[in-house]
Amino acid sequence: MTEKTFVINGTRMKVVDVGGQRNERKKWIHSFEHVNAVIFVISLTCYDEVPFEEVTDLDVDVNEKNNMIESIEVFEHTLRYECFKNTCFILFFNKYDLFEEKIKHSPITRAFPEFEQDTTDVQQCVDYIRQQFLEKAQSNSSRALFTHITCATDKENVKKVFNDVQIGLVSDNLDKADLV
Repeated sequence: MTEKTFVINGTRMKVVDVGGQRNERKKWIHSFEHVNAVIFVISLTCYDEVPFEEVTDLDVDVNEKNNMIESIEVFEHTLRYECFKNTCFILFFNKYDLFEEKIKHSPITRAFPEFEQDTTDVQQCVDYIRQQFLEKAQSNSSRALFTHITCATDKENVKKVFNDVQIGLVSDNLDKADLV
């Protein structure tokens, strides 16, 4: 776990990166009893990548075991934690620029064989992936949920996204306090 504290527009934020490896997941949950938001980062390019823990298994089928499907499962599991039941979730679908290039050579049907749209249409592919995550969150309609498509190397995009996150968090907290 790594922590980074920074100030954006006068608001102090602490971001804790818990990492993604399976063996780390159960360790961090107890650290987040009173958080305002969970930022869940998804690499758009991971749909045809095998989880680190599966690399030694030579019989792994990327259609069954891939990082995108595992990310969806981890997201769904995280939503169920009692300490997060009223917590705002912010999903960052990252590496858009790399995804744009990757789908030209590796279709998302490797992770989603049921995908029936144009596998080279970036927006259709991103929308489909985004929808897979949103469907997992529908069971809790009172929870605030924001999604952003990002490219971490685009500093202006990152600034805009964090500004949007800050506005969303303030709005969500005002709503929870019945002030709006």
